[in-house]
This record gives sequence, structure tokens and C-alpha cells, in this order.
Amino acid sequence: MARRPSSRSSFRYCKNFGISVLSEEAYEFNFTGDGQAQRVFIQSFQVRSLKGEPLDKLPGAPLLGEALVAVRAERAEDDQLNALTLAAGLSWREVALIRAYLAAAFQMKLAPARLAMRRPVLLYPRLARILVDLFTVRFNPDGETPAQKIAELKSAFLEQLAAVDNIADDRMARTLLAMVEATVRTNYFCEIPSPDPYIALKFESAKFPTCPIRPRPTRFTSTARGWRDAICEPAASPAAASATATVPTITAPKSSTS
Repeated sequence: MARRPSSRSSFRYCKNFGISVLSEEAYEFNFTGDGQAQRVFIQSFQVRSLKGEPLDKLPGAPLLGEALVAVRAERAEDDQLNALTLAAGLSWREVALIRAYLAAAFQMKLAPARLAMRRPVLLYPRLARILVDLFTVRFNPDGETPAQKIAELKSAFLEQLAAVDNIADDRMARTLLAMVEATVRTNYFCEIPSPDPYIALKFESAKFPTCPIRPRPTRFTSTARGWRDAICEPAASPAAASATATVPTITAPKSSTS
């Protein structure tokens, strides 16, 4: 038998996606299927963006439904970065990629706090869009890697930084760009690992003078599944040094759907 959906959880999802709920209507349908009585609940919301814009005017409107389903099904994390779906036109997997880079930056001590790391991409979502495009051009196995396209995306990213006033946000944004450029391997375009989804990123740390090279794996724990090892392995020479971060797709505690 279907359970009545929770308005509280639905409102939380909407807020993190940058959606303001204006009104809600709930419907209950009773019918007979396969010889058994069935009940189905449907919630209907009237919504707009937090800035009062119609959702169909935003770049990520066609991606919103799939992203909401991914969060409800606990395939994606429920946090403020989901606002990038509407604001930057990122799919839920692309948002997970940005989340993975931010987690890797924190693991490698390239940023002082998790919340501060999110600021530049949330305030300037175009930066997140360009980072994902740059990552895709470099690593998508079904496409080419034209040097001119990479240069154009990097130039576009640096142009967007002209609008960033806060020096800490500027520094974090440049760090993310450097991380994408230093990435040498990823499992992002492979089949999603199951039952424990994660995104693995391998970096050439010679391009990261501030990346600490640790002789032992370092584990960061979470109340959900626990962080996988973020490994910085020393190499024979500094030029060959590398850093690997393996980041869970879901890092927040699971919440029951009632």
C-alpha cells in the first residue's frame, strides 16, 4: 500500500533546488488492481524560483524532474548544490561531479571549509557549467579533445571570474579550475558503481604545489556511508607524484521517505 508523501521532505528538496513552493494540493486515488485494493497519493505543487522567476525560463528546467527523482531515490545527495540544476543547467550527475571536486579539495586541504567552497559555484553558476564542459571535453571517451576548445573554455572561465568580487571566492574558483586541469583519470563516464556509487578522480599533483603528499591513506568519515580513502601517494620524483580522491556520490545521512 502506498504511503502518504511527506510535504516536509518535499519542501526541503525544493528549497535545495532553488524552488519556492507557492501552494500544494494532495490527491488520493483508490482503485482495484490485480484483485487487490490499491491507494495512490499524488502531490501537486505550484512553484517558482527563489527569485520569483518561472521555472521554464531557467536553463535547467528540462533536467529538474530527473534530478528530483534521483534525490528522492537517494541516488543523489540532498544539499544546496542541487540549485545548480536550474541555475547552471547541470544534470544531477554533473552536480555530483562538482560535489566530488569540492570534496576532493577539502580532503587535500585546498580549502578551509566545506561551506566556503560552495560559494563561488552557487553565486556564479556559470563557473560550474564551464567546469563541467571542460571536464567533459577532456575525458568523454565518445568525443574528441581539441586543444582549441579547451583553451576557449578556460578563457571563458577566466572571463567569468571578472564578476567575482570576493578574493576568497576567486581563489576557490581558480583552485577548482586547476583541479580539473590536473585531473588525469576518472571513472565518471563508466557505469555507475553499485551498490555504493562514487566518483573517482586522479590528479597529477606536480601541478598542485599546495597538495600535501601523504605517505598513508587518510580516511574522512561521514554519518552516511563513510568516505572512501583519499590517497596521496609519494612518488620517485616530484614530477611523477599523484593524488587520488575517491568520493561517494551520497555523503549525507539518508532520510526516510514518509
